[in-house]
Amino acid sequence: MYTLKKERRIILILMAIALLAFLAFVISQLLCFETGFEYEPYKGGVRLANYYQSVFDESTELTIPDTVDGKPVVAIGARAFLDCGKLRYISIPESVCEIDAYAFSECSSLVSIEIPKAVTEIRGGAFLDCTSLESVVLHDNITVIHGEAFKNCSSLKNITLPKNITEIRGNTFENCESLREIHIPDGVWRIGGHAFRGCSSLEYVYVPKSVKEIGSSAFRLCGNLNEITLPFSAEVNERAFKESPTTINYR
Repeated sequence: MYTLKKERRIILILMAIALLAFLAFVISQLLCFETGFEYEPYKGGVRLANYYQSVFDESTELTIPDTVDGKPVVAIGARAFLDCGKLRYISIPESVCEIDAYAFSECSSLVSIEIPKAVTEIRGGAFLDCTSLESVVLHDNITVIHGEAFKNCSSLKNITLPKNITEIRGNTFENCESLREIHIPDGVWRIGGHAFRGCSSLEYVYVPKSVKEIGSSAFRLCGNLNEITLPFSAEVNERAFKESPTTINYR
């Protein structure tokens, strides 16, 4: 009998702890009454470190300020807008010159975005899982787009790649299921593994003579890519077009 009472007491204590933890989580969410930004000093200006949207705020549009207390907003930090699922349109000021990794990842309602002209690099996963993103404006000052930058952007229809990039890194446009065509700029030497994997609507890809390497599964599962023309000098991984009906021509 004593053992049974002791076991019941332990179970009740564990249940009470679990309930308190759950209540603490709920309260922490409900206490987010205000929408706002969190900043930190960075390179003579400030970096937007976090954005908080109140559970009561149903706004779908946001303009990021260009200055805070007289200092320019020069960067958007890693995961600053992670999982901000209500926002459809975000305006980034021209003062911003850096967009860090996963900055807008999982912004599932985001429809379009324009990257400021001062930005030279899109970090990895910056727009990962932005499943409603249809169009992106990238300026030619961008020289590097890191892997997974637009992975799983399943609604992405239009994107013009900057003319100064030199490679399409791995997984960059993986599972962009609505993308119909892509023009790879002259000067790009490499298309990385899984770069366009799962782009099931892709019908046309321009590959310049500068491309020397196409990685594994780069165009895997591209069911509408019936034909592509590649330079003779390109080294094509044997799995680059796996599970795609693609006829490869050379020039």
